[in-house]
Amino acid sequence: MYPEKPAGSAYGSLSGKNRQTGFDGFEGLEAHVGSSRESVAAVWTPEAEQMVPPEAVPALLEALRKRFLDLAALSWADARRNTIIFALVLGWTVAYAFSQGIPPQESQNVGLAGILLLVLGLIPLYESWKSRRSAWELGPESLAAEAEESRFDYWLHKQRVPVTIYLLFLMLFAGVAQVWTGLDASLNAAGLVKDRYAGGEWWRLLTAPFLHGNPLHWILNAAALWYLGRRSESLARWPHLALSFLLAMVTGGLATAHYIPDRPSLGASGGVLGVLGLLMVFELL
Repeated sequence: MYPEKPAGSAYGSLSGKNRQTGFDGFEGLEAHVGSSRESVAAVWTPEAEQMVPPEAVPALLEALRKRFLDLAALSWADARRNTIIFALVLGWTVAYAFSQGIPPQESQNVGLAGILLLVLGLIPLYESWKSRRSAWELGPESLAAEAEESRFDYWLHKQRVPVTIYLLFLMLFAGVAQVWTGLDASLNAAGLVKDRYAGGEWWRLLTAPFLHGNPLHWILNAAALWYLGRRSESLARWPHLALSFLLAMVTGGLATAHYIPDRPSLGASGGVLGVLGLLMVFELL
């Protein structure tokens, strides 16, 4: 899975962008792993026949601990800033909803601000705290587990995922068309407008999932599809991904047509949750 180590330098590292950096001694490699701002996907040493994840070299334990602590500190600073910003945004949207006589729980702006606070602030804040704690607890046994995780991540990023990319391209194409024609026009033309669907326009079940209500809606679904779709297509292969997305997309449209008959629907959330279900079942089994 990892490339052969190059001739010349006894020690070295491979970045995530495939840039090789050689060192004459272990001290140079150790300093690079501990302080370099670029990613370290693999390293090579005289003891190994080819490149290996840095976690597979026990002598790099302290350098990796320093690296993980530095990365956790950077993540914590970014997450704290985002938490403050989006908490203020959430407070402003709540105040604005009250000023307009709208209950906050019925305001779309309040909901979007809450999602941003959660996704870009609170969750990263928790993840950075957990990463810092894991770095302090890093030992020989946990380092071996980290090496297995690094091997999996390296393998995952090397996989081809054409169906995931194709679905994202369809979402992007539809998004550009929406910007060009306008939200109302695109919704009327291809969204899941319930009375038209009931009148025989069943094909709206296939077009509505690629339309979105606003840029944030598109970004969240695209990010979820990229993360879940790439993992599902790599592990279960593309036929399972395509079938799961299609079935969940259609059944999600049928469910909204039945339970929310008075409002039009759009968005890829049904298909994305179908892929999430596939991944959960696959990894459980």
